Amino acid sequence: MDWPSTDQLSFNDLMEIAANALEVPVELLRATVCIFRAQAALAAPFVRVSGLDVYKDPVERAVICALLMIRWHPFLAGNADVAAWCLREMLVRSHFIWLRPDEDAEAIMELLERVEAETISEAAVLRSVRRRVRPSTGLGDGPTA
Repeated sequence: MDWPSTDQLSFNDLMEIAANALEVPVELLRATVCIFRAQAALAAPFVRVSGLDVYKDPVERAVICALLMIRWHPFLAGNADVAAWCLREMLVRSHFIWLRPDEDAEAIMELLERVEAETISEAAVLRSVRRRVRPSTGLGDGPTA
């Protein structure tokens, strides 16, 4: 994988995503976010060992980022909403499309809420997301979010 990967979100990307998802000004989010937790959640899916990527699958990387946003609570509230939008953005950047955008958005939000409630495994979330996306052909696949 090229470094940095095209699907990796920057801290500034995260702040814009959170501002839109939570309908809160970026300045307020910057003043209240736990920067360490946020940056750790963004970096974890892209960990390398001996120069090799641990997670090569872009779907797995997006799910890991979303799960860590929920588990590590970098924001005072709305972490599941931010996680859902990070997941979508990372998948779009990796050229994946949702098979049923409206239905899948609702289903993924429900899954992430179950992650927050600790009633679903990480593996189950990954399996569900994999069933709901596919790589884009680049030939007018249509809207994905």
